[in-house]
Amino acid sequence: KHMRRCLAKSRVRRIREANERERRRLEKAAIVVQKHYRGHRGRVMVSLKMKSHTAVNRKRNVSVTRIQAWYRGLAGRWRVRAMVADKMEFMMGDARMWQETWSEESNAWFYHNKETDEAKWEPP
Repeated sequence: KHMRRCLAKSRVRRIREANERERRRLEKAAIVVQKHYRGHRGRVMVSLKMKSHTAVNRKRNVSVTRIQAWYRGLAGRWRVRAMVADKMEFMMGDARMWQETWSEESNAWFYHNKETDEAKWEPP
């Protein structure tokens, strides 16, 4: 009787140890699966965030580009106006130097430069 009980106890112990080893093996496998799933889930979340950020950045870039285009157009118009004003100022200054005078002898207008004392029949 005693022998059967000892054999039964050792058999039960071996079975429990085998069950414990199997439980540990399954637990390690579950941890590996969880680790890989969490990594996958993290990569997916980062990918979704990047897509969201990319869309926001694209929208921001479009807005910035529109603002830059508007400002550059405005600045270009300012430069053109300044150039036209400079040209007009130069032409007005040049025109102020020349005086239009009627010639009785030729029956025509001629142009006289007061500073250089030059005379022309065609407008300067």
